[in-house]
Amino acid sequence: MELLLLKQLGVTRWLRNLLILMKCYPSFPLKLIGFPNNWQKLPIWQ
Repeated sequence: MELLLLKQLGVTRWLRNLLILMKCYPSFPLKLIGFPNNWQKLPIWQ
């Protein structure tokens, strides 16, 4: 829901920055912060 709101507000760098951060720390277990295994395929992230 937050990403949808950010898109509506025109805050598009947030997602790009998040993806860059995830690439910098690929071994970080995203499940610990609530991301499901298939999070990139969920409609909100499209």
